[in-house]
Amino acid sequence: MRDSHYQKQDDAHHATQRLLALNEPPDAIFCINDPVALQVIQVLKANHLRIPEDVSVVGFTDDPISALIEPALSTVAQPSHEMGKCAAKLLIDQIKGYKGTSRTITLNTN
Repeated sequence: MRDSHYQKQDDAHHATQRLLALNEPPDAIFCINDPVALQVIQVLKANHLRIPEDVSVVGFTDDPISALIEPALSTVAQPSHEMGKCAAKLLIDQIKGYKGTSRTITLNTN
């Protein structure tokens, strides 16, 4: 059985191929994370499309690899450390028996 990382890459490859086959292919693709964005970029380059001139690609997670590719990937930096702190606090509150209403916590990104 293949692990989910490789499955997501395969999914990104096939999804990008399907998008490019549309009568009106997109001029931008926003990806769920940077590794998927890298796969999308590989497919676009294999189809002789220029980034960002023909298709813009944006990732999400600000993986360090995003700065090493050509062209550099535009990516959304998520506050991972702060997300972990909030998740731990919510879990501790739940363990302590906090019975409040559900909460939505919004953190800023870059």
